[in-house]
Amino acid sequence: MPTGAAVSGQPLRFVFGLHLHQPVGNFDHVMADHVRDVYRPIIERTAAAGFFPLTLHVSGPLLEWLEQHDTSWLDLIGRLAADGRLELLLAGFDEPILASLPRPDRLEQIARMREYLKRRGHGVVAHRARVAAGARGRPR
Repeated sequence: MPTGAAVSGQPLRFVFGLHLHQPVGNFDHVMADHVRDVYRPIIERTAAAGFFPLTLHVSGPLLEWLEQHDTSWLDLIGRLAADGRLELLLAGFDEPILASLPRPDRLEQIARMREYLKRRGHGVVAHRARVAAGARGRPR
């Protein structure tokens, strides 16, 4: 039987997204190793190969660490977002399970991430959010 795309005649759309996460309070050497060995190479190689558009979420704790230790990587992300080659994805800044928070706290977490990304993303405003797995319950 033909696939859904073949039946409908519509092109198949594929979204490639990356979630770069480091928890609150992680060790500097762990963050540095991951940025050097994983995060920087995947973004740089993706950019060099022209494999875009790409959706990217970077956890708040990792963003704060990068602000102190590797602003050039943040600048690269900002330029790619401003050029429309990369879509920045929202989540709670401190990586909470949003559904477990009261509504005002959820909104504050997302607003904090949106403002940070706007500032570091060359004015790009993120509109979509990532919801943690297992957080599909009814929000309070």
